[in-house]
Amino acid sequence: MEIAGISAKIQATEYKPFIQRIKDYLLGLAATAILLLFINMVAAKIKAAKAARDTAKKYKDMLNKDENGIEYPTI
Repeated sequence: MEIAGISAKIQATEYKPFIQRIKDYLLGLAATAILLLFINMVAAKIKAAKAARDTAKKYKDMLNKDENGIEYPTI
């Protein structure tokens, strides 16, 4: 019974030329690289947005206070 299963697996495998195997490997590698680039881009955009938000908050706080630390009301 076990031999029949192994025999079926062996018969199901097909020969792939070396060039075809290299091409499949490179396509998989390229797909992985594209996904990692996309994830890296999204992370960079989020980091830049957080930095811009923090900078805007600091700038707003700076504008609302004078040198004595008194806050002026804004409309």
